[in-house]
Amino acid sequence: MLCGISACQNGGGVNPIPKAGLIVGKWNLQQEKFMQYIDGIKKVDTSYTTSSLNINRAQFNSDGTYNCASHSISGDGSSSLAGGTIVVASQDSTYGTYTLNGSALNLSSTLAGFSNAAFFGSITASTISTTNVFVSRSFQVTELTSSKLTIHLELIYTNTNTSAVTQTFKDEEDLYYSK
Repeated sequence: MLCGISACQNGGGVNPIPKAGLIVGKWNLQQEKFMQYIDGIKKVDTSYTTSSLNINRAQFNSDGTYNCASHSISGDGSSSLAGGTIVVASQDSTYGTYTLNGSALNLSSTLAGFSNAAFFGSITASTISTTNVFVSRSFQVTELTSSKLTIHLELIYTNTNTSAVTQTFKDEEDLYYSK
């Protein structure tokens, strides 16, 4: 006669569900990893870090609203245009409502990141779109403590250019915040 006992142990490498209240507050983006795929082929794989020229913050409020703002300057910012240095300043801001259910972060719009403000993907002037069609968007909190917030987002959309060529874009971002 064989007899067996089976037991389950809680916490065996499984990430705990983040406590929604921890997300409330002002978060400063420290780093962003950005990857873009076009028709399944990776075209962009880059990281941005905060500096005096790249600033981003997100504010999550206890009433379920949020706002996010990003400001980026490319070039060293110390030379004038007359000196030959091209300096490009860009900014982005978003706001809306949010809920956090387990690790699923539901936002009414997207988050402003360094790549949103400073990089617009691989679309060139010759492929300016006539139609962008949203396919899907998801946000997941992969780390949430009293001082760290990491969000993974994926955006999938199709772009039809003026030559009637349709491509599928997938943007992935990992946003690393601190308080």
